[in-house]
Amino acid sequence: MNYHLLQSQQTCFVKLRYNNMNNEIKVSVIVPVYNLENYIDRCLNYIKNQTLEDIEIILIDDGSTDQSYKIIKEHASIDTRIKYVKQQNLGVSSARNKGIEMAKGSFVTFIDGDDYITCDMLENMCSFAENQKLDITFCLFANSEHYKSSDKAQKILSSEYIKKMLEGKVQRTACGVLFNSEFIKKNSLIYDVDMSYGEDMLFTIKALLLTEINVGIVPHEYYVVENRSGSAIRIMNPNQYMRIQMLAQRLDKVFEIANSKSYYDLLLQSYYYSDILLSVSHIIKSKIGFLNKLKKLSELKRSPHARYVLKIKFKSSNSIRLKAVIIKYFPSTIILFIYMLNNRLKKS
Repeated sequence: MNYHLLQSQQTCFVKLRYNNMNNEIKVSVIVPVYNLENYIDRCLNYIKNQTLEDIEIILIDDGSTDQSYKIIKEHASIDTRIKYVKQQNLGVSSARNKGIEMAKGSFVTFIDGDDYITCDMLENMCSFAENQKLDITFCLFANSEHYKSSDKAQKILSSEYIKKMLEGKVQRTACGVLFNSEFIKKNSLIYDVDMSYGEDMLFTIKALLLTEINVGIVPHEYYVVENRSGSAIRIMNPNQYMRIQMLAQRLDKVFEIANSKSYYDLLLQSYYYSDILLSVSHIIKSKIGFLNKLKKLSELKRSPHARYVLKIKFKSSNSIRLKAVIIKYFPSTIILFIYMLNNRLKKS
């Protein structure tokens, strides 16, 4: 953990109560919650004790069945900035959309309830965004090996940031990003509620395609991700390839609408390529039976999306090229045995 992050955490919990002396809300912090009784207390403590006090904290409980509500209620009893809404289990995108609908702040940011932020994040990002009149402001994630730059906050072209997202050089998410509320609402930006993978990446790219120069980055590790085993991104989903096909279709569509599909096409195909390799790993490592794994691998190999993407040649490592050749040309049974053998060798 770097010094900036450690110092921020050590000085964070200096205020336990807050009395709002004016009606101005600088930032609406939107937190979807689903069965996070082991994490939401920490998340709220870091949000409540931000050095920027003029915020509202919007918690959308997406049908939790654990003790999350009791923990939130306790926090709300001592901090009037907390707003709590409970809805039936409609998914994280629906919860975030509800938060956008409720938001009254000049800016909006999204935090997952099992993650947390350093206590100077909102003040520093908001100050830079206001000074530069930005529509979108990014930060870094703690312990990230992605984007490296100078220590100074700076503006960046949206096209350059999209490139970095597709290349995996920055986080592909909407969390930890400060969006101008007027910009969000003017463009009717919402999350696609029928997606369970890549919906936050899609939301951010939609936003980036609507602005070119009003984008900035504050290069400090303000956002901390909790790598818990039960989180959605950690679960091996045998239907992952169906989810990546939906994401690919939506991404292609938004780039086509923006008349920029050809500009990003090679990067998009490279990203889809890596997603297909990931989908194969999901099938192999999932808990479904042997025959079902063979069936899923065969479905992936036959899918028009995978067949098209695997034909395109990219500059990549020998191991990635080898995996692509195996998936493209070998029968599902051989693919399964090769991956299973490789996984055993890694464990030994």
